[in-house]
Amino acid sequence: MFTDPVARNMNKSSDLTSAAAAAGVSVFGVATGLSYDVLLAGFAGGLVSLSFIHPQGIWGRIWTLTTATILAGYSAPVAAMWISSLSSSGAEVPAVAAGFFSGLFGQAVIPALSYRLRRVIAGPTYPHGEEHQ
Repeated sequence: MFTDPVARNMNKSSDLTSAAAAAGVSVFGVATGLSYDVLLAGFAGGLVSLSFIHPQGIWGRIWTLTTATILAGYSAPVAAMWISSLSSSGAEVPAVAAGFFSGLFGQAVIPALSYRLRRVIAGPTYPHGEEHQ
């Protein structure tokens, strides 16, 4: 399929990354009692997110897929219940859909929440070291 040796190795590296992350997270998720279908949806969202985040090495990709999957496993059931409660028609949001979107956007949401939390803890800042009165 690929004639370029660099592209061929990148494809093998991506396959290896996906397989290693999937195996590790599946074992972790099943052992902790998380829903396997939600974990798989979060993993799929993490795979999609790899296409639009900055390039990473193999460990960065494994970590991205792992955090996307774990985030989905723990946050998707709660997010699905919360979003369903906002619906005026009483429609339920499947936890699998919430898991996919948790995995997809987790790499953007976690740093943004971390930045916001640090700003709240540090308190307001004023120019030139002035105190607010």
